This record gives sequence, C-alpha cells and structure tokens, in this order.
Amino acid sequence: MARKVLYRTVINIISASSYQPTRFNDFYQMKKQSSQSKGTKKIAIAVMSRLSRTIFHLVLNNEVYEPTVSQPKQ
Repeated sequence: MARKVLYRTVINIISASSYQPTRFNDFYQMKKQSSQSKGTKKIAIAVMSRLSRTIFHLVLNNEVYEPTVSQPKQ
C-alpha cells in the first residue's frame, strides 16, 4: 500500500512540475537526461526513495518541509 501511495505521489509531483517545480522533479529530470537506457518507472522509484528518505528525516527531527527550488540550469 505504501509503495502505491509513494509511486502516485511521485507521478503527481512530476505531472505538476510545470506549475510547482520541486527538488524531486529536478532530480527526476536530471536522472532522465543522464541515463537514456533506464525506464521512467525505474527513475520514479529512485525519486520514491529520495522522497521516503526526506519524509523519514522530517519525522525523525520533527521539522517542517520547506520546499526550495533549485535554479534552472542555463
């Protein structure tokens, strides 16, 4: 169940990236451009891992998520 929730969360983050860019979308796009042979599902799973580590850190340290968007590369 948790895997489904994380996967759908990542897919929603990626699809909403044109309206609300995030670090997770930047990571997804970087992975997608760097490795042409990997499938998009494998890259989404890597983003799921990063998201779960971020959530774990926030819960463990009792912090609030402050989204900071990295600047677009030019």
